[in-house]
Amino acid sequence: MGKSGRLAPEKPLDRLLSAVEGAPRPVLVAVGLVMVYLTGYLDYLSGMDISPQILYLIPIGLVSWCAGRNEGYLIAVNAGVARLIADWVDLRGDKLGFVPQWNAGSFYVIGMTFAHLLASLRMRLDHEQELARTDSLTGIRNKRSFIESAETEIERARRRRYSFAVAYVDCDNFKQVNDHLGHTAGDELLQCVARTMKSSARPFDLVARLGGDEFVVLLPEVSAPQSLAALERVQEALMKAVRERAWPVTFSIGIANFETPPATVTEMLRLADDVMYLAKRAGKNRITQATLPLPPHALQDAELDEEPPPMPDSRDEFVGLETPLLPQAETS
Repeated sequence: MGKSGRLAPEKPLDRLLSAVEGAPRPVLVAVGLVMVYLTGYLDYLSGMDISPQILYLIPIGLVSWCAGRNEGYLIAVNAGVARLIADWVDLRGDKLGFVPQWNAGSFYVIGMTFAHLLASLRMRLDHEQELARTDSLTGIRNKRSFIESAETEIERARRRRYSFAVAYVDCDNFKQVNDHLGHTAGDELLQCVARTMKSSARPFDLVARLGGDEFVVLLPEVSAPQSLAALERVQEALMKAVRERAWPVTFSIGIANFETPPATVTEMLRLADDVMYLAKRAGKNRITQATLPLPPHALQDAELDEEPPPMPDSRDEFVGLETPLLPQAETS
């Protein structure tokens, strides 16, 4: 993402690598085997004087990197077999000796070592990337990981023309926990919130911690009623968890439903944060919801309301372009 926060165009090489890495393992292995034996045929045609031995490393490396270590071993073994067959046929039995076996055995060791090293490197890189995208305290996704996923979701929603939602979750009175119960209790609270949100959200929703006591949920391909129902379950689970531990906190949640994808992730988070602050201003411990795009200055006008009406329910719903963006009590 550039300085403006807009999505950077994906390079052709990146798209190719993504397509290859996303292919099923059996397909990658089959492609690797075809490449190995085509190289073996080229090895036979070139004769004993010129050996395309280095070309065998291409399918070994491809499969080891994209499919895994064991699959890379399989390709390396077949590369050794192809090398043996090529030498054996080329010598035509008049001076076999141990030349074909030696060549095949040597390359088998080289191929297996190459597959092992490359697969191990990929596993190490994947582990480091996972750590870089995981919040160290709570174990859920961090802001960096969320931004990357949100960029992909915005682009997908723009191509397929579907709506999605982002929920901004803030822990009310979190500072009191830190001040009166200590920072250890505060950390335990954040870990509990993360676990509870993760377990109560839909399986395909992304839960992340943005920092401090602020969390966010990305809900793909969802309508406004569906996003509200999903976050009601999350809030109910959160309140049950904190009551069991007697933590004096509640949760203000703002849901931004996007019928049209926002231009940037920064804009998306800002709008969701604005909706969440309506819940704060309305008395905390509630859910507010807005369907976007809204009329110009709707959120700012709502924030100027200094005395919002009382809300007996913990849920408020705002629908942009249909009703004024003002706190309204649910009727039972």
